[in-house]
Amino acid sequence: MKLARLLLTALWAVSSSVFAVTFTVTPNPANQTVGVGDAVQFDVDLTSVPANASNGMTLVLYYDSSQLTPVNDGTNLGVTNVFSTDLLGVAAPAADAADDDGNPATDQKIAVTWTSLGGNWPGASPQTLLRANFTAAAPIGAPGTAVNFTASGGAGDTFTTNPANIVINATVAVPDVSSTHPTVATATATLNGAGLTANVLPAYNDATVAANRVITQSPAAGTVVPVPSAVDLRPSLGPVSVPNVVGLTQAAAVTAITGAPSVPDPLIPQISSTFSGTVPAGTVISQTPGAGSPNVGPGSIVQILVSLGPAPAGGGASGVPTLSEWALILLAMLVALVAWKRYEEKA
Repeated sequence: MKLARLLLTALWAVSSSVFAVTFTVTPNPANQTVGVGDAVQFDVDLTSVPANASNGMTLVLYYDSSQLTPVNDGTNLGVTNVFSTDLLGVAAPAADAADDDGNPATDQKIAVTWTSLGGNWPGASPQTLLRANFTAAAPIGAPGTAVNFTASGGAGDTFTTNPANIVINATVAVPDVSSTHPTVATATATLNGAGLTANVLPAYNDATVAANRVITQSPAAGTVVPVPSAVDLRPSLGPVSVPNVVGLTQAAAVTAITGAPSVPDPLIPQISSTFSGTVPAGTVISQTPGAGSPNVGPGSIVQILVSLGPAPAGGGASGVPTLSEWALILLAMLVALVAWKRYEEKA
């Protein structure tokens, strides 16, 4: 009895040492870069396999379903070109509830099993076991993912597996965050929700957009950009505050107008003058628009009327004879003409 046990143990040890093999599972290509919606395809090869590897195996693919969607070829979901020798079956995608691959990001798995009923399996080395077929479906902002593998087989077999790394270049159409002139905070939240960031530029005055609301954006709405990307936002300072320059000297008024907080273009003073018997020469009599006028944009014109002082003696306010003064002059000339005619008649 003891001799029989010893013989069985020896035979098991010999058979294990003879048939135990080392498998290496390698994706090809191991690394690839795709865009959202692109096909993700790679072969899974079995390498480093001795010529007489008669043990079967189970290969499991683990993937993140939020970033990769298995392609349905009508037969097997996610895999095609499956090595047919001693194929036991392909399991439909299932939840990776036990986190068998040790990666919490992978939530789904596909299992493929082969059994060995004949020797010399799988034969040539390397041998393509299957082709994985997915569509990149990364959520906004996801940089990429990996497909992991586990493999198991007969007693004493050892397995080395290498992941397939997929970089997903996500893109998104830039949302409209300017046409309705939302607040900077609202526009920023909208961009963040699309996987984008806001680059807030220095604020400009604007005649129609209220302060702290977005005037313009760049890139424009609808432009397709990589994720993540930054979108420039130009906020408003509101209308320009027109200063009160009435009563100032002309020089002081010009300085106040051009130095008013008007971004990007300063206000433009436009000067005219008139005689005034009440306002000293060189002093501003009036301005248009008035101080604090609403809806004044950058680069607007501010008209100022400057006093020339009292009108010269003998003239109107402008130094030119008035209509009544012309009438008196004509009357005087007529009287002189009549007197001259009478003088000639007496002579």
